[in-house]
Amino acid sequence: MKTAPGIIWFLSAALVISTGCGLLLAGFNGGGACFGVATVFIIPRSDWQRPVPRGELWLMLGLLFSFLAIILTCVLLVPGPTSATLRHVICHPAVVLPVWLILIAGLIRNWRRQKAAALETEKPGSTP
Repeated sequence: MKTAPGIIWFLSAALVISTGCGLLLAGFNGGGACFGVATVFIIPRSDWQRPVPRGELWLMLGLLFSFLAIILTCVLLVPGPTSATLRHVICHPAVVLPVWLILIAGLIRNWRRQKAAALETEKPGSTP
């Protein structure tokens, strides 16, 4: 019985992403570190060696700047202890759930792309 390519990779990445989101929802702002670990799983091995396409670069920069804008807005415009406010904003479900959906959608997209590439390279008459 042959399994789909990278099913363990996919499940590991989904588990790390979901764990990070669960920790953020529980109020542990260190759970965001799981997203850094998930990057290893989300980016396919073949993509580590190629240049980043312009569209993906703009998307990544846009997400980075919007995250920085949230942090700066909390620091500059919100009176009182900023760390508590920042923790409240970052751990809020309105922030965590869209991040989770975007990361899982990217994971599924990459897994399907790798699955299709593996099926194309497979020869029709070969047996494993």
